[in-house]
Amino acid sequence: MPASGQSIAIANELDIPLTGAHVHFSNATDSKGFTLVTNRNGEVDFIPELTAIDSNWEVEIRYLGYTPIRAVYYSGSDTIYKLYMELVTLNQVVITGQHSPNSSDKSVHAVKVIDRKRMEAQAAVNLKDILQSEMNIRIGQDNILGSSMSLQGMSGQHVKILVDGVPVIGRVDGNLDLSQINLANVERIEIVEGPLAVNYGSDALAGTINIITKKEQDSSVETTLNSYLESVGQYNIDGRLGFSSGSHQVAVNGGRNFFDGWSVGDAFLISPGQIPVGDSRNQQWNPKEQIFGGAFYRFNKEKISIRPFADWFYEEVTNRGVPREPYFDSAFDDLYRTWRSNTGADIRAAFDSTHSVHLLAAFNRYDRIKNTYLKDLATLEEVLTESQEDQDTTRFDVFMSRGIWVAAPVQKRWSAELGYDVNYETGTGKRIGSGEQSQGDFAVFTTLEWSPVERLLIKPGVRVSYNTAYKAPVIPSLNVRFKLNHFTYRASWAKGFRAPSLKELYFEFIDINHFITGNETLNAETSNNAAVQAQWQQIYGQKILKVEISAFYNVIDNLITLAQTDMIAAQFSYINVGDFKSIGTASNIELALEHLKLSVGSSYTGRYNGFPVPTATNKFTFSPEFRTSILYNWHSTGLTFGAFYTFNGSLPNYFLGADGEMLLTQIDSYHLLDITVSRNLCKDRISLTLGGKNLFNVVDVSVLNGGTGGVHSASSTLTPIGWGRSVSLGFKYNI
Repeated sequence: MPASGQSIAIANELDIPLTGAHVHFSNATDSKGFTLVTNRNGEVDFIPELTAIDSNWEVEIRYLGYTPIRAVYYSGSDTIYKLYMELVTLNQVVITGQHSPNSSDKSVHAVKVIDRKRMEAQAAVNLKDILQSEMNIRIGQDNILGSSMSLQGMSGQHVKILVDGVPVIGRVDGNLDLSQINLANVERIEIVEGPLAVNYGSDALAGTINIITKKEQDSSVETTLNSYLESVGQYNIDGRLGFSSGSHQVAVNGGRNFFDGWSVGDAFLISPGQIPVGDSRNQQWNPKEQIFGGAFYRFNKEKISIRPFADWFYEEVTNRGVPREPYFDSAFDDLYRTWRSNTGADIRAAFDSTHSVHLLAAFNRYDRIKNTYLKDLATLEEVLTESQEDQDTTRFDVFMSRGIWVAAPVQKRWSAELGYDVNYETGTGKRIGSGEQSQGDFAVFTTLEWSPVERLLIKPGVRVSYNTAYKAPVIPSLNVRFKLNHFTYRASWAKGFRAPSLKELYFEFIDINHFITGNETLNAETSNNAAVQAQWQQIYGQKILKVEISAFYNVIDNLITLAQTDMIAAQFSYINVGDFKSIGTASNIELALEHLKLSVGSSYTGRYNGFPVPTATNKFTFSPEFRTSILYNWHSTGLTFGAFYTFNGSLPNYFLGADGEMLLTQIDSYHLLDITVSRNLCKDRISLTLGGKNLFNVVDVSVLNGGTGGVHSASSTLTPIGWGRSVSLGFKYNI
């Protein structure tokens, strides 16, 4: 490296020159500044501006795969700046299904990571927003029940969703409402496709989504304030305050999301509008308010970490009715309220360099309250209706606890984990059979990671469990990773078991749009799941190219699904079908440059329903998907441009009608496109994001089938996708 005269050189931690590093200069007299690129020796070729006497410059240095730095350069000096490898850029650190934190490249599982930068670039408010552009994931929408998903062709009831390892409860119609899972305090999301039933038990058949909340902070006091506005009537604000001193840390967060309701033809809004009157008061997308918060204390010293935590969530959805004849001076309004709370403790301890323990325990409560009011549209007074069927409070309580002991001897080719997993659920309410029901699942599991040779990693596992209502089989699994030069190959196989939930067994959900009843005679599901993946990755200087091809095959015996039991009344109940299969393949190409990140992917998924009736239609139905995302960072201006495109092909499916006949339904294909532009100001303390969402203005798509009835009836002709084209504006302030 040069050491005389005026020079600036960029190197890594091994003193290897970095060719092509971008160095941006600015000062008080030239705030816009200019950018220079290092030569083959890692040096900046000087220009006259840099040789001025007594001239100081602020420099920002970036190189793909390394953590950016800010510094001050004093004219006339020889300076060497060192950059350090940023592992999260190339191979993010993951924890889901791992013995210990590990890079995604070294994990035996195929783990996809969505980081905070991606969430902000996409202007994502909740889990639905961010998953909508992910491969192999389909998002569904019900304007009362909320957003749902499917993964690898399997419905959301086969996807385990965790927040810091704690299962999210409160499934309605087998699915969690993804719009109730806010991303305001989320650091990253880890997605593992395929079964993790050995580690996480029931529901972890199609995949596991682990939402990791923000815990670390860089200063003793850290404050974040976010606000978000969308022209369809969405107004959000949230914040976080954290204190850190020595081994102690305290953080609180909270916020409010308000949606004014929306129907086709509504004007753009920049502030909440007046409540619609007449027939228009019954909106296509119901008004919704969410209030949420959380807090934790963490003691973190040397080999032990103790973190008690508490989180809560409240949602209120208003379904306004149309004015009643003959005078149109009153209407029936439904109010749906949801309460969630999650309280627990997370304890981690390392006894030495080879043994560690992780203990997690939490108590979750979920309340869903439905009330119907008769509202006087002249005086705006309202009273509860007299019918007891119009009023309901249903509560579910879950106690969970997981404990894991890990042994990882130094310089050995193996590591092992031994754990327990306890889940006990109680449901109460007049819509629960006999008023109260409960179910428990108690399990022990173990996995071994063994590397007989450096390139090969083998991970067998087994889970033994006891379910209080169903006989649970032994669940084995096997995962393999083999690395050869630039190629990484993964293969997995596992069995799965899912006992019917309390809602599928005992719960009734009946309103003007739904008539769903439980079925106490359901059998438990069992499954076999297999997947393979081949990945090729090459680094060319500041260019990274990654190509992935994967395939999966899932078989579920006694699949639990909704079936129409009364064609005229549009009544549905849960039944077991003979078997269900899904098969598919996916491919993805990722290109990362200094300023640009491009991802292009496609998938082709087939589904098969083997109903327990003689039929000639037992065959796979296939559906294509296409996803692409582009992120461009214009470092010299602080601007970031993002574009996210999704194509969901037509989705055919067979289902069982009330008369035992096979009925075909097909959801039409549709396209989605979101774009964003963001700008960082004041040394990244302020961030502004302007977005255009649903630019193709897809509100609903056709469903081709027959019959008559409500939302879940075979006669539905349209299914909602999203509110219309909108403009969003986000503001973030960090102190």
